[in-house]
Amino acid sequence: MQVTYEAIFELEEDGQYSVVFPDFEGATCGDGMSDALHMAAEFLWLTVSGYISDGDVLPTATFGNNLKKNQKAIAISLKFDQANAEAEWGWLSTTAAAKALNVTPQRVRVMAYDGVLPSRKIGRDLYVSRTAVEERIRNPRGPGRVKVVKDEAVLAG
Repeated sequence: MQVTYEAIFELEEDGQYSVVFPDFEGATCGDGMSDALHMAAEFLWLTVSGYISDGDVLPTATFGNNLKKNQKAIAISLKFDQANAEAEWGWLSTTAAAKALNVTPQRVRVMAYDGVLPSRKIGRDLYVSRTAVEERIRNPRGPGRVKVVKDEAVLAG
C-alpha cells in the first residue's frame, strides 16, 4: 500500500521550517529543509500507522491547498508493505491467512465478507485479524454448514 499526502512547509523567522499536513491533526518541524523533510516523513509514517492500527479510515488526500507567501507544498509518499501490516498491526493478508488456515484465499475473503473473520481494507488489499485466525486454528470448526436450532417457543406457538 502506498499513501501520498500534501505537506505544507512554512519558513519561520528563526530559519526553521514548520510542517503541517492539511489532512491530519498535528504538526512537526525541522532545523532546515532537509531536516523538515525527514521529520515530515516520520510524522506521516507514525500518523498513518496509528490510523491503521486503530482501525480508522485514512482521510482522503487533498492537494492544491492555498499557500501563503512563505509556504511550499510538497507531496510526501510512503509505502507500507505486507510485512509491516502483519508484524506491526496484527493483520494478515488473505494469502497468509489462507496458508495458516489451509484454505484458499477466496475462502478467506468470503469468511471476511461474511463477518466470520474481522477484516479491513488497507489501501486496495484486504487483511484479516491475526488474532481471529489464531483463534480459529486453536478451535477449528467442523466440516459442513452450521446447524440452525429452532426456538421451541416459536414452534409451539
